[in-house]
Amino acid sequence: MMGSGDWKSDELTALHREVMEAASRAAADGAVWAAVAQAGTVISTQGGVTNTLGASAIGYNSAGSAGSTAIAAGGGKRSFVGPLLVGLIVLLFIGLGVFDGRSPRPQPTPLQPQSTSLPQQPTSPQPQQTNDTAIQEADLYRTARGNVDLLTAYLRGCQICAYASSARSEIAELRRAALTQQEEESYRAARGNVNALRKYMNDCQICAFVKEAKDDIATLEQPKVEFTIINNTSATINVAFYDGGNREPIDPSNGQVYVQNGQSRLTYAIKCAPAQNVCYGAVEQGSALNPYWGVGFEGKQGCTGCCLLCPGGAASVNLNASEANRPSPAMTWHIIANTSEQLSIAFYAENRNQWGWPAWDHNWTVSEHETTFTFSCQAGEKVCYGAWPLGNINGPYWGVGAYSKYGCTDCCALCDGGTHNVSLRD
Repeated sequence: MMGSGDWKSDELTALHREVMEAASRAAADGAVWAAVAQAGTVISTQGGVTNTLGASAIGYNSAGSAGSTAIAAGGGKRSFVGPLLVGLIVLLFIGLGVFDGRSPRPQPTPLQPQSTSLPQQPTSPQPQQTNDTAIQEADLYRTARGNVDLLTAYLRGCQICAYASSARSEIAELRRAALTQQEEESYRAARGNVNALRKYMNDCQICAFVKEAKDDIATLEQPKVEFTIINNTSATINVAFYDGGNREPIDPSNGQVYVQNGQSRLTYAIKCAPAQNVCYGAVEQGSALNPYWGVGFEGKQGCTGCCLLCPGGAASVNLNASEANRPSPAMTWHIIANTSEQLSIAFYAENRNQWGWPAWDHNWTVSEHETTFTFSCQAGEKVCYGAWPLGNINGPYWGVGAYSKYGCTDCCALCDGGTHNVSLRD
């Protein structure tokens, strides 16, 4: 059921006009073309009042003239014109879909106003702009290489950031290198100070010098004695330190010496064992028979006040030419016997007639694999060794043999206070 509000006034006016025009044309033509077989309930559009038309039949003859009409509408008679108009209205309404159960025709959707705003510009950079930015950033990165601050600024300001990964790696390497250098400087400044070395080891991150720091600490904490040698002469001297008991070298080892120039002052820190007696020996460079101080060359001389007890001892020693000693001429032979037979050995002066050691007609027995023989001699004279099987003076020989009967190559040495090594083989 439709309310009166579903039709607008202008639409009803147009409908009324169409009906009136149709009725006029039908009356003018004089033709009757339809019969209303049944009239139902007509719903007035005026004020929502329902008017009911009773059943009626309107007949038309074939000639088009109106026949008798019977209308039951409250029992009164009416002209056929009224029913005809009603029928036309009903037919019209059916054609319009008012009484066929269909929904009213949809009203057209009003057109929405079109937006007149301009389209947004794209936010992504244009190709030319992107290429220029990439070139600029590449130049910035190359300029920044090797500088942590500039590389960091590049990372903060880049848009394309094509070199970001390389910049981060280089920053890490540069920072590590700087830290390594800083720690090396800390280590070198701490050398000689146990507490400072321990602080370096505790604070370091790269710790490239930890092994060296540990060795330094071990050296500093190891028992030692210190000799300050003041060379007041113009001569260059050789300095070494020996065990006061067996005269074996302590520092340096392997028969080496420290060389100290004339008119100089040096301090030597000598590592030692607790309760060990450490003695210094100094000699003018050039010969073992030159003037000496302390225990002299190879620690062979006696001395007074030239030793320190380990640990913690310290001494300052002045070497003056007037206080130097001269050693008695002597030489030492160190014999290593690699023979299948026990040997006899003697030493002979080349320029003195029938002069030998221990005597011309005496000899020593080489009873050990290694044996050392030391004896006095005239400074600078030539001395040769001779060896032979024990008890077989006419048998095989080494050097000049018994009584210096044979010649030799490399079996002689000068009496210079030094030690000479000889190895004897079958």
